[in-house]
Amino acid sequence: MALPKTEKKIDDMNKADEMWKCFIRAEDDSHIIWQSNWGWIMEQYRSLESKLKEKSKQSKFLTQILEDKKEDSRKVLKGADTSNHVYGYLTNYEEFQLEIYGPDIFKPKPLPPIYHLPKQFE
Repeated sequence: MALPKTEKKIDDMNKADEMWKCFIRAEDDSHIIWQSNWGWIMEQYRSLESKLKEKSKQSKFLTQILEDKKEDSRKVLKGADTSNHVYGYLTNYEEFQLEIYGPDIFKPKPLPPIYHLPKQFE
């Protein structure tokens, strides 16, 4: 049996042992007290869960979603032998690239003619 750690030197081992037993007893009793005060809420959760399962089985929307769910065919292999071992090796594979429309799809409109920018900034 391990006694609770304390910075103070324990003079009376019997007193420390009794304190430890009281602590464990209170911890065990708290479970019983919680069950008597709040145990009803677990029954409520169980009944709500069963009602939700029944409703979800009857739902046309959820059945369509579950049927349309596709499996991800991409495979992630062991990390590359790089210094960071995590970042960057998946971008070599086309199916993992984030830029599916090209490097930059945003092309800004030119400024109105009242602005005169030097040629180097155009």
